[in-house]
Amino acid sequence: MFHKHRWTVLPEPVQRAVYELGSASRRDRVEPGQIDTYRQGLANLTPAAVPRGGYEIRRLYKPDEPWVRPVDEIPNQAPPWYRIGPGGGGSGERHRLTRYPDLGWLFLFHGDGFLRQAALEALPGPPRSPFEFAAICYRLNDWVENVRLAAEAYAARAFPETDPNVIAGAALFLLEMEPHLQRWSYRGQGLIRHALARPDVAASLAQILETALTGRQGFLLQQLLRDPPLDTSLHRLAHHAAHPGVRRVAMTALLTGEARWLTGHRFEWTDKTMGLRKPVPTHETRSLTVARDLPALLSAAAHDRSPKVREVAADGLIAHREKATSHMDALAAHLAEDTSPSVRSRAAFYLNRR
Repeated sequence: MFHKHRWTVLPEPVQRAVYELGSASRRDRVEPGQIDTYRQGLANLTPAAVPRGGYEIRRLYKPDEPWVRPVDEIPNQAPPWYRIGPGGGGSGERHRLTRYPDLGWLFLFHGDGFLRQAALEALPGPPRSPFEFAAICYRLNDWVENVRLAAEAYAARAFPETDPNVIAGAALFLLEMEPHLQRWSYRGQGLIRHALARPDVAASLAQILETALTGRQGFLLQQLLRDPPLDTSLHRLAHHAAHPGVRRVAMTALLTGEARWLTGHRFEWTDKTMGLRKPVPTHETRSLTVARDLPALLSAAAHDRSPKVREVAADGLIAHREKATSHMDALAAHLAEDTSPSVRSRAAFYLNRR
């Protein structure tokens, strides 16, 4: 509606809110209600819209041309970020940030790194939506070092106060983007990981994982298991999660007694003479902190409605065949008549070895 792109991630109400707030900001007639409308629009966006959405917000805002404000016009009591840069960023925007610190959620996507830094240092409160939380995390990977440092400082003071549902709502996007964000520091990664490991956030994540029907929820659980807070929810997820991928990951962790998560990829040669190679995923593991009832878990997995979970049951029977019992043999006989060929072949392997 407000630009000529063929497609957009911003619905019309959000575009209008950005445009009107940008126009009011350039005229220096910002009203708090306009900022609230803009932030309510951001709350309706998914965290995955941050990369493209930030670009579109920047184009819709149409900021002033940077100009140098004389030193004698800078207020003596101005915040430290007011004086950032010899000439970077319009002084009009900095002045408006002083009066309306929540405008930082708009200037967070500014094309000028000095103003992005100023916006992060001026923000008064924690993120109110998964989109805002993901936008801060995206700034941790900013191409300007000072912006990354300002984002780390803001995250250190705001993430502990952020609503757990906000953090949980952005978790999948952050874990999917993690391998692609190469500029953020160990401190920035640690701040996000610490936020995801909060007990209240873990409870919200467990609720999402139990009820979600679509998406890469199994991958989300796999990556979250690198920290122990979700261990106590594994039994509930293995038995009652709606998504089969979640049940599979939870059941695998319980049957093996360890959590396993993806850390990256390495290359293996397929034909060295021709220079052909393929990427192979790499994983790390840790021991679980919860007790398990192996017979009950095998029985539940063997009677699960998903063939992927029944495969886990068959793999568990194979892994523990040296300590097989009559109960395990009965489960194998049941799986040998399964409708899934992969389950039947695993059960046959177990029975042949028995």
